[in-house]
Amino acid sequence: MALGRSRVNAGSREHLRGVLNGRIGSGEVKGVSELDRLVELQGLDTRLDQLRYKGEHLPVRAELDQLHREVDQLVGERDEVAGTRTDLLTRQKRIEDEVALLDDKIGRENDRMYSGTITSPKELSAIQDELESLGRRKDHLEEKILDLMEALEPVSSRLAEMETRLADARAEAGRLEARVTTEQAEIDAEAAEVGSQRDSLAAEIPPELLERYTRARAGRRDGVALARLIGSTCGACGLSLPTMFVEEVRHSSGDELFVCEECGVLLAP
Repeated sequence: MALGRSRVNAGSREHLRGVLNGRIGSGEVKGVSELDRLVELQGLDTRLDQLRYKGEHLPVRAELDQLHREVDQLVGERDEVAGTRTDLLTRQKRIEDEVALLDDKIGRENDRMYSGTITSPKELSAIQDELESLGRRKDHLEEKILDLMEALEPVSSRLAEMETRLADARAEAGRLEARVTTEQAEIDAEAAEVGSQRDSLAAEIPPELLERYTRARAGRRDGVALARLIGSTCGACGLSLPTMFVEEVRHSSGDELFVCEECGVLLAP
């Protein structure tokens, strides 16, 4: 018997027969209502799959992921600018310390020169020369400090701007995270309700039939193991099925399961 024309007869003995990937095996079917329940179960499982996908692919999650990337980039840029500022401040502090030492030395030399204890003109001249040399050195260092201060001004402004942007981005990330939490909670609430309905419905389906459905569903990436025949097309893959097979399904007793030869799902009339 061709795969697409296979079916499962419940009959008077109420056994599920047929083929799925070769054979379906037996399982009890008490009537059309059980197939209806199974179709409804597939609908609930599909809805649960959709809710899981929706939660994982919330648009706000994409926004949040993009914002996190922007924050990471901002942090890197901020750290680079902060490093430049720290380097400039370190150089400025080192020169300022050197200037402070020069001021101390200049002060000591001035004290010596005007203390009255040195009377030698030659020694006084040497002190004067030293003071002039120290003064030139101090002037040179103070010019360097001014250059560093000028270089620091735009760097500090840039750093302050980036800190503001970073704070704004983090605040926006917090708002998006709150939206994710809210939207995910709504999805979880609906999933809990659907899951409860699913559990109640599954308890009404014969174990053998439920097991066959569960096994068939686990083997499919899309999670669709069962569908209705809609017109002449499979409700799962949407492809047209052979006319003879369609007629066989239409004229079945209504408590039989068939197999789509195109996608392999269980087909209910």
